[in-house]
Amino acid sequence: TYQPAMGNAFTPLAILEKPTDEEKHPDGLYLRLFLSRDDCPVEPDHGDTVTIDGVVYTVCEVLIDTAKGVRLLLRA
Repeated sequence: TYQPAMGNAFTPLAILEKPTDEEKHPDGLYLRLFLSRDDCPVEPDHGDTVTIDGVVYTVCEVLIDTAKGVRLLLRA
């Protein structure tokens, strides 16, 4: 579930990339989430939250490509 800072939560169709050892940092666990901007009623932004399997992650980086894709770096 994606919860923007302003607006209603929504459930986008997304691809989750599980963390590797390089992404396990002392200050948190990082994941990458890929989704289409067409599935987002609002633009993803820093500080939004994503809940995956009961764990709440904070969006710490948003990368938008020209093909309407979005890659989010999430931190638990």
